[in-house]
Amino acid sequence: PDGVVRTNEPAKGDYTAFGDTFDGLKTISDVDYYASDQAVTEAKTQFRSENYGNAGALFYKATRLAPNDGVAWLGLAASCDRIRRFDLSDMAYARAYHLLGATPEYYNNLGYPYL
Repeated sequence: PDGVVRTNEPAKGDYTAFGDTFDGLKTISDVDYYASDQAVTEAKTQFRSENYGNAGALFYKATRLAPNDGVAWLGLAASCDRIRRFDLSDMAYARAYHLLGATPEYYNNLGYPYL
């Protein structure tokens, strides 16, 4: 549901290949890095520099790398707004809403074309 891929956790009493139990072992690390993080960071830099086409391309790349990255979809929508591709921004906003919900950032960006 939250877009994070998880493996099956071992049951209590299961043993490792070395004969000890899984108790105290962490089978999945906390996610500190997503495949889309670098693209999103670069896209935000391009967006701040008003290179909206480049930002859009990088946000699009991020959505391909991590389709459940709501921040990437929101950035793609904002970039599409700035280059007046409202047909694409509407689609990206719909996806961002599905992933992020009704956040202040979502409504702030959604309102931009109406200014």
